[in-house]
Amino acid sequence: MIVLISGPNGSGKSALAEHLISTASSKLVYIATMISRNSDNIERIEKHRIRREPMNFRTIEEPYDLSKAVPFINKCDSVLLEDLSNLLANVIFEKNGSDEDILQQIKFLEAHASRLYIVTISGLDRSEYTGETSSYIKMLNSLNQKVSECATVHIELCNGKPHYTKGEPSDVI
Repeated sequence: MIVLISGPNGSGKSALAEHLISTASSKLVYIATMISRNSDNIERIEKHRIRREPMNFRTIEEPYDLSKAVPFINKCDSVLLEDLSNLLANVIFEKNGSDEDILQQIKFLEAHASRLYIVTISGLDRSEYTGETSSYIKMLNSLNQKVSECATVHIELCNGKPHYTKGEPSDVI
């Protein structure tokens, strides 16, 4: 089962995902995809670590290939992928991969976990950008749509409030 949580930067996606997964399960795995490249990244990573510390997540840092996390996941685990937009950027800009590569990795990961919660950025308008950034946003929007189609539940954060575009609140508990 996939639960997709999407919304703009700073909308509370991660906090909502952490709350939902910790309510639904006690066997929690966190797959971290952000690479600490600058002080902003380091600050964001630390903020997330502190917030999820009392939830007892097992953390797997894997910025490129979700299949490398599978040996450390049990079928009874609920997995939080934080986040799809970082993973896509890492894969396409550093590994010359594609959104299709990531979609296959997600399907593989889903088959090895009880539930898979995925956080992603949405609502980006590629017309505001050019070149690689515009191409990345087009690919991210496409990947978000494909993951939404595979998901049982899709929650879009709008003005800080969860809106279920697919599924119901009772589906995530």
